[in-house]
Amino acid sequence: MDGKVKKPVKPVIVDKGPCKENILKGNDVDLFQFPAPHWQKLDGG
Repeated sequence: MDGKVKKPVKPVIVDKGPCKENILKGNDVDLFQFPAPHWQKLDGG
């Protein structure tokens, strides 16, 4: 672990990529579309 802390990987800034394929703004945003994990049996999920 010490070696990775001493030599961190520099971020790469991109204009296009999978992380930018689905962008929703304004009224198009629906937080209920995000998956919700069940941590306990009474969680709403």
